Amino acid sequence: MKKFVAFTLSLLFCTSIIIAHVEKKRCEICSGSGTVACLTCGGRGTTYRTTKDGKKQSIRCNTCNGTGRRTCTACGGQGWEFVNVTQNYAPLPSPPSHEPQKHNCTACNGRGTVQCPSCRNSSYGAGKQMCSTCFGMGYKIINILTAEKETCTVCNGTGAKPCAKCNGSARVDCQACNGVGYFEER
Repeated sequence: MKKFVAFTLSLLFCTSIIIAHVEKKRCEICSGSGTVACLTCGGRGTTYRTTKDGKKQSIRCNTCNGTGRRTCTACGGQGWEFVNVTQNYAPLPSPPSHEPQKHNCTACNGRGTVQCPSCRNSSYGAGKQMCSTCFGMGYKIINILTAEKETCTVCNGTGAKPCAKCNGSARVDCQACNGVGYFEER
């Protein structure tokens, strides 16, 4: 027979619950009766004593009070034993807390983004980098001998292309607050 028993453990405040999984089994010593034969009288309820004249006299057993039975010490007279007892400690839910306080991130001043480190000092402007195809000239040389040029198709002749790191926005997520702009204090 399986039972689940829960006891609360309280030390100053209730902090956890002990959940015990208990399985009951019939006692093998007393066969579930809760009593065993008295060892003093052999289960008869009487013992013998020798009188002064040497005769044996039958008297009531003081150990079992003449019943011939004693409480089973294996099961404490219950007739069953606990087996496979396992205990788990489950924390009690914490009381509702106040709203977490939000503090602005000092790295991004609460914006969640910072200037892109790849293009912030670019001479091509915020969010732009030098075109790697034409090396910032805006054209490609087709023939070195004739100095024939062609407008760069990557940057359309501007010599600059959008920054690969920020996609031309000149800002990236703040790494200190993961782009949120604040920290929560609990």
